[in-house]
Amino acid sequence: MRGDEMGHSYPHSTAELVARRRDAEGLSELIFDGWRIAENARPGQFVNLMTPRHGSDPPLRRPMSIAFVTGDRFGILVQAVGVGSGLLAEAPLGETVDVIGPVGSAFPPPEPGSRVALVGGGVGVAPLRFLYERHARDCDWEILVGARRASLLPFQQYFRGTERARFATDDGSLGFRGNVVELLADRSRLAPFDRIYTCGPPRMIEAVGRFAGERGISCWVSLEARMACAMGQCLGCVVPTIPDGYARVCTEGPCFDAATVRLDVDLGWSVGR
Repeated sequence: MRGDEMGHSYPHSTAELVARRRDAEGLSELIFDGWRIAENARPGQFVNLMTPRHGSDPPLRRPMSIAFVTGDRFGILVQAVGVGSGLLAEAPLGETVDVIGPVGSAFPPPEPGSRVALVGGGVGVAPLRFLYERHARDCDWEILVGARRASLLPFQQYFRGTERARFATDDGSLGFRGNVVELLADRSRLAPFDRIYTCGPPRMIEAVGRFAGERGISCWVSLEARMACAMGQCLGCVVPTIPDGYARVCTEGPCFDAATVRLDVDLGWSVGR
């Protein structure tokens, strides 16, 4: 365990990369053997990773949402945007990474028997998959995944196997022609949702939160922000809360009730270098 000067402890361990799968265009699915993470992870939490090849560039770990847990293994979905995420995406099999986690808040589980929508895009689909896997039999699920075109849709093979997924593409190359929020509205007209969970690009999250708020639907969001420490010490990932406070995405979040946070604020969403 590692901690800070205030006495808070953070779970620290190592994990071995045992498999890599190319997913959607620009995305890689990495599977690690790490029983400490697998045993303790809850949907919505993340891990903060560093490979032996990080060195001093980049100097910081990379936060990655936990996408699934199978036995002693856990998976993440990586988009190689810069140096840090690129080192993770191209790590050789057998490499041991340094891990802090699982950290952050988790999604509250849905009420049994409720009608629930998962609305995701890009790497934001990762924590939604984990939530669905943990509670697949508990609710009436609709998994709604959006992208500009079919080649960018993550976890296609997995979600098709659930028979609960629907896809939205801007160019109509797969599924609903339009964005995923329009698909959410279309599905909601057939039968209203009791709760919505969402993670993805900031504009999508903001639109989903507004959709839910206008209809009085319970909505939980998973936010991303630039994190220097991911332990709540540096205050670099704060998000304004309603009415006039602040919360740290890495500790109070990343999962928030959409009605309690400002979703129209730029948090520096890019993964960076």
